[in-house]
Parts: sequence; C-alpha cells; structure tokens
Amino acid sequence: MASCGPVTSAEEASPEVRPNRVLRNMVVRLADLPLTQNVLSSYAFENCLVVGPAVLVPLSNTRFVDVGWNSPSAEASLWRMPTEGGPVVGAIGLVNVWFNDCTFEAIGMAVPDALYADTLANMMGDPLEPT
Repeated sequence: MASCGPVTSAEEASPEVRPNRVLRNMVVRLADLPLTQNVLSSYAFENCLVVGPAVLVPLSNTRFVDVGWNSPSAEASLWRMPTEGGPVVGAIGLVNVWFNDCTFEAIGMAVPDALYADTLANMMGDPLEPT
C-alpha cells in the first residue's frame, strides 16, 4: 500500500492530497453523498457516525484513524475480494477519503485477499495504514 505521509487530519496535508470537502460532528448516510461512477472522492470525515448499508473499497489515499465499527465482529464487517485490481460491482470505491475518529454502522469493507489478515488485525484495535 502506498502512503501519503504521517498526517492525521485534512488540514495538515499538503493541498495536492488534501480532501476538498470536510464533514465534522454529524451523522452521514453514505447513500446521500454524490458519487461519480460508484466512487466517493475527496472527502474527510471527522468525528462522524457513518451509516450504511454500504460496502467500501479503499482504492487510493484512503485513511482510517481512530475508527470504530458497530458490528457483531470485525469478521462480519470485512469482506474478501478474490483478486486484486479487478472490477468490484455494487460497492463504493474510496479515492482520497479520510475517516478520523468516526464510527461505522451497517458498513462493510472489501479488501484484496492478500490484505485481509492485516486489515482484520487493524480493525480489531490498531489504526489502518493509508492506502
């Protein structure tokens, strides 16, 4: 996974990688946000309750810092993708999207099979590294 540096908020990032829209302290229903070809692009969510139902696919420059999952288990929220780089139908791709201090409700995340174990461990307590 590529890293964009150790910044932890949208304001700390360089303008080239900083998300354009910041949503703070609110309940956000992902289905209500504008998507371009099933991709959510250039958002930072800070201290939000992010509500589905939805399955997220981190594509590039995606960050999860101090997040929680309202789910019976990490395994229930994490989906395996059988091949890396292939098309994913029906999910929301994330490009330049950051989640800081957010909670996810009725949200799943799909990752390539090769990243499943590390992502699962991170969801159970450690922050996810940027993609």
